[in-house]
Amino acid sequence: MSDPRRVLFFLSRLDGGGAEMHLVRVANALDRARFLPEFAVVFPGGTYEKLLSPDIPVHAVSELVKLKSSTVRKALSVPSLAALIRRRKPDIICSGNDDTNIAAVLATKLSFSGAKTVLTVQAPPSIVHKLTGRVAKGVMLPLIKAVFPQATQVVSISKGVDRDLTTLVPKLRNRTKVIYNACLDARMDTIEVGPTPSRREGEPFKLIACGRLVDQKGFEYLLDAVPLIRAQVPLTLTILGEGPLRPKLEARIRELGLQGIVTMPGFVENPFQLMAKADAFVLSSVFEGLGMVLVEAMACGTAVISTRCPYGPEEIVDDGKSGLLVPVRDPSAMADAVVRIARDDDLRVQLGKAAKVRSGDFSSVIVTRQYEDIFDAV
Repeated sequence: MSDPRRVLFFLSRLDGGGAEMHLVRVANALDRARFLPEFAVVFPGGTYEKLLSPDIPVHAVSELVKLKSSTVRKALSVPSLAALIRRRKPDIICSGNDDTNIAAVLATKLSFSGAKTVLTVQAPPSIVHKLTGRVAKGVMLPLIKAVFPQATQVVSISKGVDRDLTTLVPKLRNRTKVIYNACLDARMDTIEVGPTPSRREGEPFKLIACGRLVDQKGFEYLLDAVPLIRAQVPLTLTILGEGPLRPKLEARIRELGLQGIVTMPGFVENPFQLMAKADAFVLSSVFEGLGMVLVEAMACGTAVISTRCPYGPEEIVDDGKSGLLVPVRDPSAMADAVVRIARDDDLRVQLGKAAKVRSGDFSSVIVTRQYEDIFDAV
């Protein structure tokens, strides 16, 4: 039997995002008889590092770069990553997010190691870099077009992301593969699954949302839906997550008079028990790559409501069967969907049960086997 292949996963940090959690789950689930995983990061000390299996080492590739600028540190990490590749001699480099994908390809070429590169594309690049401003758009999109085709394999995390990517980079047509993110792990086994069959008369409907406090997540539209819901049913809303829009969202809560109704406790390392205790989970995003947090909520047996945003939710949720889908940026439609579930316990229970079943398709075991096939193929 041949020696296990060495797989070096590369990310900016092991912290706070779907791409990071996905690769942590894949690394943990890899068959150790065939693959030996390790991580390289630009910024060490992320909260997800403690979720890694004890046998997975983490290397900081920019220890000598003390600059505060995230962009500069990532750019300067290329020669450091190349040196790490020469030293560790991985067979495969697997990266996530556009900036680290570009750095991984450049560093691998600079290392002259012959390692294969597998890039995971986590969001629709034409949407992401359009929203981040003209400078980023003018730099990142040309780099993606020039560098991504030089990778050994490119993996898109949804069919929608794949369409966006291959439209932007025609050279990648018929060269990509769609593999959904690993959305579930062993922590789910400790959750008491199942929605409460019925609520006491007058008890508030417990709605929960989760995500970084950024424009992409559409929380301002969710807040605007809350008064419309409360005009028909009592409600509480908890928004888990942290980010730069906190002051703006807190101001909007005060403007709408929702103090005590809407709470934002910040980042929660393990939100799944809170999701399981909620009556419904809501995803209000204006765009996604897949919507991992949606699957996580579904795995908790919680009824879900999501915007029909590009891309991901329509590939996860069967509208009316495993969840409800509503238009993007439409507080009225969101309110109607919440009220519908709040007033119909049978529907809520049915959606929660179907959601739990559907979530099984995104387990770490299933997804990791697909990555192992990719690693074998390259």
